[in-house]
Amino acid sequence: MPKPYPNEFREDVVRVACNREPGVTLEQIAADVGVHPITLSKSPAGRSTSSPTR
Repeated sequence: MPKPYPNEFREDVVRVACNREPGVTLEQIAADVGVHPITLSKSPAGRSTSSPTR
């Protein structure tokens, strides 16, 4: 089983995703930081988004 991401890393990624510019998708952010898009979509950033991720 893979090791969980450190809390600081997760908090930073969620902060970036929550404050993303219009038109930037969760998939783009996930690719930039090296996580699977599903991982990011399960975060508060993914649950609170009103814009589609595709």
